[in-house]
Amino acid sequence: MRPNVKMRAHEFKGGYALLYADDLEAILHAYRDTQLDWNTLRVYAASHEQIEGAAKGIEVSLPKILHTKAPPEGVKRLEDHDITTAQATLDRLLGATHTRPSKRRKPAARRALRAIAQGRLSAPESIILLVYFSRRLIKERHGHQVREGQRYARFSYTQLEEITGIARAHVARCICSLCANGWLTTVTLEDKENESKYGACFIDGPELAGQSEIGATQVTLQHHRHHHHHHVLPAKREPTKRLTIEIPESLHRLVKVQCAKHGTSMYEEIRAVLESAYSSGDDN
Repeated sequence: MRPNVKMRAHEFKGGYALLYADDLEAILHAYRDTQLDWNTLRVYAASHEQIEGAAKGIEVSLPKILHTKAPPEGVKRLEDHDITTAQATLDRLLGATHTRPSKRRKPAARRALRAIAQGRLSAPESIILLVYFSRRLIKERHGHQVREGQRYARFSYTQLEEITGIARAHVARCICSLCANGWLTTVTLEDKENESKYGACFIDGPELAGQSEIGATQVTLQHHRHHHHHHVLPAKREPTKRLTIEIPESLHRLVKVQCAKHGTSMYEEIRAVLESAYSSGDDN
């Protein structure tokens, strides 16, 4: 029997896993403190997909879940020793939470877990999506922006930076990528003061809400209403300049290690640092 978690019937139909809230918090903290790398995050997601499959009588090995689809370019194929190392790291990180089990669980879309496991989402994108699942609520009453029964969460980019340790500039790019690929949808709030205080509002994107007829209808209505009233012209792309710098070999190695942990490229890591330092427009 599943624990008493407020979920809708279409969520089970669409394929949701239940993650312990304490485990989710431990994963987020470990990533922020650089104790968890991309391989371990992928195995964490694959383990929950494996558990949900076993609950339905489907026995699937972790390697098969991790490598069901051809990995995207630049994504490492995990060997048996990589999986064993990741499992040992998870046992160490989550062992403390198992000594004080909590009944609180959070529903996470299995489609998203598979995308994380197979490396189709970068480590920062995966972490931000897990933050969304950890804060996701059901709208109890119909509102102007969020419909009754729809899942939503609110957080600001600054809050995401504090929770995950990901630079604010990189957070912004990850949110844009998640929205562009259909995982999240932003909701425009009329009360800007409220948005500044509690953060932006996010709802399930088509990749999540599309798992049910109800969710797909809600996203379609939201999309239609937004584009019916606002004709947004594509932003003009700003010209770019190439920057070449020389750094010590030891620093280069450190950056490469961070890239491996975060599942990012050196270009993304260095650009995030520069944007974080200079995006405020302060000349001092």
